[in-house]
Amino acid sequence: VVAFNSLLLESEDLSAAHKDYVRSSLTSADALLTVINQVLDYAKLEAKEDNEKEGKGGEEKEGSELMEEFSLLKLGEDLSDLIASCIKSDLDFAVDIQVSEADAELFLYGDAFHIRQCAMNLCDNAMKFSPEQGGEVTLRMRLSDLDEASSVCLLHVEVEDNGIGIPEDKLNLLFKPFSQVSSQYTRLHQGTGLGLAITKKLVDSMHGSISCQSRGAEAAKSRGGAAAGGTGTVFCITVPLHFTRQPVGVNSTLEIPGLQEGTVILATRKGPSSALIMRLCKERKVRVVDLRQDKGPVSKQLLVKLQAAVKAQGDRPFCVVVDMLVYEQLSAMATELSCLKSFLILGGMTSQLCLLKKKRHDEASNVIPLPIKPSVLFSKIFSSFTEEKKSPALPSFPYAAKVAKETVSSGNVPALEEAVKKEA
Repeated sequence: VVAFNSLLLESEDLSAAHKDYVRSSLTSADALLTVINQVLDYAKLEAKEDNEKEGKGGEEKEGSELMEEFSLLKLGEDLSDLIASCIKSDLDFAVDIQVSEADAELFLYGDAFHIRQCAMNLCDNAMKFSPEQGGEVTLRMRLSDLDEASSVCLLHVEVEDNGIGIPEDKLNLLFKPFSQVSSQYTRLHQGTGLGLAITKKLVDSMHGSISCQSRGAEAAKSRGGAAAGGTGTVFCITVPLHFTRQPVGVNSTLEIPGLQEGTVILATRKGPSSALIMRLCKERKVRVVDLRQDKGPVSKQLLVKLQAAVKAQGDRPFCVVVDMLVYEQLSAMATELSCLKSFLILGGMTSQLCLLKKKRHDEASNVIPLPIKPSVLFSKIFSSFTEEKKSPALPSFPYAAKVAKETVSSGNVPALEEAVKKEA
């Protein structure tokens, strides 16, 4: 059913109304498939527990077959690929692999398949309960307690969102099968109530632990608190793993010759993805001019600051990183802005990228899909540094540009505020 509906959507013979019917059918089929898979997964885990209680053999062999060697960076990139296909509109999703240069190529040994499944269950849950507009989700993974003598470490998987939050008196229901916080949320977000129960059983089978914290949980008890933008929830998984320091050939991108010679001008809305770019650039000693603004309409002041920052670079290589909304609004303010090849655009959903390819094919090649992969990010930044730049068609603000030479060159922009007020 899923495959047939997908083929129907590619047909050019269907009317717009018929395509809407097919999309509804496809959505329902996908939802039903998810329910079936979750019920089967839970039944399998229950059967495994029953066999262990009865002392039946065969489970140890099954568990050992799931163990494999993997890299934390590679696991992060795999999860980024899986998440990219299901990000909804205007959701800022960041995958943050917090690993030091010394540990970047650790060889981990464990149940990578189920670790990936647990992380995806938490991410799916976070995306489901995040606001439709302005939603933010961050997946963080890091290692701790590395014991060189026993070659054992702890893997921490953390998923944080700014969603509706969970009342404190409902936290005990999270990991029970077929349960959700309230019937209201069940109607709004559907689901079987099995995702977290399956995750808990999988984590237990790996001798790990899972916990949940909801920021401002008391505020989430009231309907008004949830509607006000959400209080957010953080799920944390900790799993013990074995490791070796044998290199696995993963390029950590911590050292890319030429990156330190240029400047990244970050002109996005504030959020997890822009915060990740700031941290990654700092780790690699890449100079950043921070022009991020709070979420909302793009102000004319951002245009002025951007012009000043670009002019202040002189002959130094640079690139401007914007998100999709900032890029569209800046383009409306200065129609020739799209000719600036140094723009890198943080993309959203796959559908947004496809739309951009149809509208402006040349610009689509400058899109950095979300979640951001460090290897893709710095590859595009380096390519942008080496490309021939066109002068941006921005309004002229000579005094602001003069101030910028003294202030923006050091990565700070507060001194521009007064100049912007005088000329904007």
